[in-house]
Amino acid sequence: MALKSDIEYFSRRVEEEREKAERAGEPATYRIHTEFARHYERKLRSLIAGQPVPQLKNGSGLH
Repeated sequence: MALKSDIEYFSRRVEEEREKAERAGEPATYRIHTEFARHYERKLRSLIAGQPVPQLKNGSGLH
């Protein structure tokens, strides 16, 4: 079961990364923040669904 604080944290991180992507001046920076936002969104969905949390392509998680 996901903790409310975890859900709040990942929700906040999704929004923060989306905002950073929107403000990015360089395409590479935009892509990085968009990738982070998508990763946090997948973690959030997994928490809500009670599924294992996915990892980044390189096997590491974001903290």
